[in-house]
Amino acid sequence: MNWLSIVLFAMVIVCGAVGYFKGLIRTVVTLAIMIASVVITAVLSPVISSAVVKNDAVYDKVYEAVKNGVTSNDEYKKLKEKYNNLNTETISSKANEGIGMVDDFVETLNVPKQMKESISEAVRDKNVEAVTIDDITDVACDCITIRIINSTVYILVFLCVTVIAYLVLYLVIGISKLPVIREFDSIAGMAAGIALGVCLIAIAMVVITSFGNTVFGKNAIDCINENEILSWIYDYNPLWKVL
Repeated sequence: MNWLSIVLFAMVIVCGAVGYFKGLIRTVVTLAIMIASVVITAVLSPVISSAVVKNDAVYDKVYEAVKNGVTSNDEYKKLKEKYNNLNTETISSKANEGIGMVDDFVETLNVPKQMKESISEAVRDKNVEAVTIDDITDVACDCITIRIINSTVYILVFLCVTVIAYLVLYLVIGISKLPVIREFDSIAGMAAGIALGVCLIAIAMVVITSFGNTVFGKNAIDCINENEILSWIYDYNPLWKVL
């Protein structure tokens, strides 16, 4: 078990312990705020992200960083050298069969499984007679750039919505202090706290992906891939469907 696995699983345990001491009502309210924030953010962030993506200055800066990260990968360099030595007819044939350089290329990317699939679909939707490694790189970097912008905007909007929503929490704190429900409140609160911890892990995955081109991001993703549970959460994180 690596350091990231320990940190993330410890976060779930801490959330469970905090839930025990806070009790069910306050923990459920916290969880409800978290879920409501995710839903509200899912509605607001696409609108904001769309505007940010259309900002050429922001898009170009992120795209350049993404492309530098992709093309500096040793596996990418080997792949480019391999396919540059093939003729156009061979490349087109292998790509059309779905076992050529499109699939080879996405495997060099340090991104979630769902993103790899979306990149493959985007490349094949080009409907060109022959796909080159540069074509694939451009489409892939565009997909990753948009996903990074979406993830960053999502996190910022989520934080704003959560801060506002948390103010509501103070309206119900008094209820949890009633002696009659305190014991049940504590046990059930622990379960709700664990659920909250799992939600935080899913959100942490989005944050890590946003920093995927940094040393920290690459190390974190490697740590995730070493743990089956975290790897499953990373690949099938429901938040990817709204980003």
